[in-house]
Formats: sequence, structure tokens, C-alpha cells
Amino acid sequence: MFVYEVGKQFPQPKSSQEGPIVNGNSGFVDLILYLDNPTAKEVRDCKSGMLTIGVYAKDTIPFLLIKLYDTDLSFDAPYNASVMLDTEWLRTDNNILNFFLVERQTNVLKAMRMLGLNDDLVSLFKSTAGSQTFQTKEEYMEAVNKIYSEFDFDAMYGSSVTQTFIR
Repeated sequence: MFVYEVGKQFPQPKSSQEGPIVNGNSGFVDLILYLDNPTAKEVRDCKSGMLTIGVYAKDTIPFLLIKLYDTDLSFDAPYNASVMLDTEWLRTDNNILNFFLVERQTNVLKAMRMLGLNDDLVSLFKSTAGSQTFQTKEEYMEAVNKIYSEFDFDAMYGSSVTQTFIR
């Protein structure tokens, strides 16, 4: 079991690049946003600002989308269920998204927030991820890159199921 405390080391491996990562967990998913030197405004926005979470599904790949309004940040993160050894969480009724902002270079947790997602988002994410059959990470990345070549964030966002959280 991990202990998460703002201002302390994030208890998961350091990321080699900025951006979001999605990990499955027993409550639903963790969305970890790694930023280099996040500003006070970005930390505040992640912790308590208005944000929208979306799920975009293409073929068998679900993308979690996040749009932070006060800082005008937006990110997407594809999810590969095929690499998970245990996907039991896909068969639960849980709907909690844990959102973490981590300073990438130091791996220090800057903000965290727990969000209860509606059934439409959760069902779309789980059904899409649960139908994956990728045999290798390369096969998965080829499919993701094909989607990225056809759709940018705005196109995915416009076709996604969303939920907005107000301060």
C-alpha cells in the first residue's frame, strides 16, 4: 500500500518525461500528471480548480483527457490494459479517479485530488480497455500513434464523454 503526502516523495517511480500517465487501481484509476516546475497557479488548479475529465475511445484504446481551465492546460493519456498483470479492477463497480500532480524532476507530490466519475465515463473506459488484445507494447504503440496521426486533443475532446468538476 502506498502513502501519498503532498510535499513528500511520490511513492511511484520517477517519470522520464512530462505528461500524464494512467494506472489502474482497485478504486478505478490513478491519473498522474508529471510537470517540470509547476507554477503555484498550476498546483492550485490541479488541487481545487475547475477541470473536465473526458474519456475518448477509439478501437480498443481508451484515452483519459483532462482540461484545466484556470491555467489552460490540457492533456490526454492512452491506457494499455494488456500490460497489466492484474486487470481485476476492470470488473469492479468503483469509479474513483485519483489525480496527482508530481514535480517530474524531484518526484515530489505537489497536489492530489479524488474525483468520483459518472457511470458513462467509467463504463466507456472499462469496456474499451477490457477489449484490448495487444500482444506487445510495440503493437499497442503502433495503434496509439495511428490514432494520434488522425486526431489531435481537440478532436478527441469534441468526441469524448466528459464530466466537469467545479471548484
